[in-house]
Amino acid sequence: MNTNNIETMISSHAEWLNTAGRAGKQFVAKGLSLHGMKLVGIDFSECALAEVDFSECDLSNSLFIKSHVVDCDFRGARMDGANFSRAVLDGSDLRGISFAEAIFHKASVVDVDLRGVDVSMLNIDPIRLELCRT
Repeated sequence: MNTNNIETMISSHAEWLNTAGRAGKQFVAKGLSLHGMKLVGIDFSECALAEVDFSECDLSNSLFIKSHVVDCDFRGARMDGANFSRAVLDGSDLRGISFAEAIFHKASVVDVDLRGVDVSMLNIDPIRLELCRT
């Protein structure tokens, strides 16, 4: 998928969010590669993504509130200031992420791979953290 298609999907998702679903289209994708893209400040809230490659992406200050991003690859991504509140990240790979001030409030993190990540700095409920691979 080329950059123009991805920009169109993101723009349509923004319209979907801004109109409470009356216009635009929810960002739904499986197996999409966004590897290395600069996606700073993008609002992915309430998206439904599976097996998406976010590796090496700059997702700084992006929003994933109430999103389903399962089995996704975030290895080496910048997530500084990103908000994953109430997101479902189950099965995703977060090894080597940068996450200063990222928010994971009430996020589902079952079987998330956090190996090599300083989890003491990660804003995840300790009980939920027990479900991760560290």
